[in-house]
Parts: sequence; C-alpha cells; structure tokens
Amino acid sequence: HGQRPKLAEGIALAAKSSAATILVQPHLLFQGLVYQEIAAAIEQAARESTKEWRLAAPLGPDPEIARTVLELAAPWLKE
Repeated sequence: HGQRPKLAEGIALAAKSSAATILVQPHLLFQGLVYQEIAAAIEQAARESTKEWRLAAPLGPDPEIARTVLELAAPWLKE
C-alpha cells in the first residue's frame, strides 16, 4: 500500500491538468471493492470539476495476463 500517487493524489493531479477529459484505467482483473472505491472517487471528482471523467472497465480475465503473472511469480513457486 505504499504506492504513489495514492488514488486521491492521482485524481487531484489529473484535476489540475490542462486535459478536458480524464480517463482512469484501473489495472484490475475484476470489479470489486477497490474498483467501487475508484468509481466513487471519480464520481466525486466529476461533481467538483468541469472536466469529463471516464472510468474504464477492469482488464478482465485474459490468458496473456495470467501467463505474465505466472512468469513473474515463477521464481517463488515450488514445483
């Protein structure tokens, strides 16, 4: 949980940008609590801004993503 920027910080940075439209692409595999929190934060930002805010769908299940995760985890997996 030490990643930066935090959600609120990222939204604040985007809100200060010169862009008229902000697209938020969560790198999540499915909808759940985290996605809902992002959606609520985007809805709040849209109410407080003249910008157009868009929230993309989660990445979803994809064989390439699964393969990449397994490759990254391979050094720690026991056969």
